[in-house]
Amino acid sequence: MTPPDYPRQLYRAPSKRVLRQGDIAVCEHCQLRPRSGERAGPGSADVAGPDLAFFGSPTDYEIELPKGWDSRPSTRIIRIWQSPVMVVGQNCEIEYANEQDSRLLVAPLASRPQWPEGPWDWLRRNQLPGYLYLPAFVADEAGFDARGDMPESVVVLASTTLVTRALVRNRRFLSLSQPMLPLLQEKLPSSAADGHLRADSGAGFLL
Repeated sequence: MTPPDYPRQLYRAPSKRVLRQGDIAVCEHCQLRPRSGERAGPGSADVAGPDLAFFGSPTDYEIELPKGWDSRPSTRIIRIWQSPVMVVGQNCEIEYANEQDSRLLVAPLASRPQWPEGPWDWLRRNQLPGYLYLPAFVADEAGFDARGDMPESVVVLASTTLVTRALVRNRRFLSLSQPMLPLLQEKLPSSAADGHLRADSGAGFLL
């Protein structure tokens, strides 16, 4: 099902020359965590549920940091997933960034096969803040040269993070069409304000 306000053309092939907002790639994304005293999720399937998007099982890496503000060394956990991500940074920020700037703002995708418990009735209407609904994509039916299929998914804007451009550039397989970009941009301001948002429709999901 496609939301009624969505355009007819949803996707296009990624540009061969430049990175663009709406590009989709398979990439690593991460969360920095303390060694203890933290909530469990997002993480393993044990804590997956209808109100917390699941990206698949991550891998945790422990790192030792030098002495910090309290003059003591500390341990951190870098939790890493590998899944599709979408470039959400504005095109002007990408194009006019300092030539030494490697940073790229991306948000991970959660697919329905990975997250079957999610509130998909609401997600399919694109009515939950913090999520952009993406209908399934089949490369053989696209009408343009596409590098792979994509299941029904949502962009999880509360999990936006920074990666380097090189991680994304050569691993893109799809991009949002130009008419879809305003729908993504409409979602971005409400998601930046708070990662814990309630649906304005009254659904009562804590995101």
